[in-house]
Amino acid sequence: MNHEEFKEKLEAIPNLELAEMAQKALSKLCSTCGSSFTMTAPRRLDDTDMVLSEVIKRFELLHLEMYKNL
Repeated sequence: MNHEEFKEKLEAIPNLELAEMAQKALSKLCSTCGSSFTMTAPRRLDDTDMVLSEVIKRFELLHLEMYKNL
């Protein structure tokens, strides 16, 4: 899967599902003292860095949209 295809698949994950993935990743990070952190090549949609990065990206976009409409 190329970069654009991966990006499209990541962006297509519904917000609630992404939030669940992030909660699961965070819970696992806490219970393993961080050793569950994943960052693979090739990338996977459930890699810790991909999930958390997408959550942050969506939050930033939401924040920008909120203040743009004021």
